[in-house]
Amino acid sequence: MKLFLRIVLISAGVILIGLLTLGLINKYVQSTVAGKLETSMTEIPAEDPPRIAIVFGARVWEGGRLSDALYDRVITAVELYRAGRVKKILMSGDNPTQDYDEPTAMKDEAVKLGVPEEDIILDFAGRRTYDTCYRAKEIFEVEKAILVTQEFHQPRALYLCNSLGVDSIGISANRRKYLHENSWAVRELMATASAWFEMNFFPFEPIKGEKEPIGREISREEAVSIAKRHLSSDYDPELYDPLAFDRKTYWGVEFVLKKEHKHLTGGGAVVEVDKKDGKVINQYFAK
Repeated sequence: MKLFLRIVLISAGVILIGLLTLGLINKYVQSTVAGKLETSMTEIPAEDPPRIAIVFGARVWEGGRLSDALYDRVITAVELYRAGRVKKILMSGDNPTQDYDEPTAMKDEAVKLGVPEEDIILDFAGRRTYDTCYRAKEIFEVEKAILVTQEFHQPRALYLCNSLGVDSIGISANRRKYLHENSWAVRELMATASAWFEMNFFPFEPIKGEKEPIGREISREEAVSIAKRHLSSDYDPELYDPLAFDRKTYWGVEFVLKKEHKHLTGGGAVVEVDKKDGKVINQYFAK
């Protein structure tokens, strides 16, 4: 009897320590991502250049029909695109067999909702959240991202992506009450603790591959800086106010004499800077 009682007490102690550890790890992960999750599109800042949306995969039913959770992630990413918060969407999910393909199903839905196919990038090796974050950085060379998933999943996703080098904020894709929401939350406690151990003690081996960088466009400020350098031998840039106009595939940077220098002869200039590679593609001088 005493031996049995001792076993029960030891078991209870181990369970208590385990639960305490689980709680502390989850609380720590929550603290590291505090302030990085938004619930409304209006709270997501407009940045130049825009961040890249990363949509995490979830269940796809037979015939390519998205589960409710996954559909809500896709529509949230589409709204980010429509609002100009992102210009590229990385769809990352599992594709273990020819008959089960999360990324393609996600892409097909986004295209139906109006996103051009050329602005959607597919990652077929997003088996786990760790894979998605690792590959976003190492394969697709994403620097800054908006993570699109439900609130229960966001702390782990934000923790992993930021820890792996992707400067990330998140937007909640919660749009309804989900059938297994409570069980997801319980499972997520374990998954978050596992992610912490993977980052600190037992690194997970992700699926690697050839680099496929997602094109980053030159920002307005970068275009002005390039144009100034280009004109430095002919102009004194300090005499001009540079104005950058978005011409879809290039920046048109116009240099206009400042008011205090209107007495000077000579007009301004326009320098066209390619958005993709930052090369000067044309230049005009006013007569």
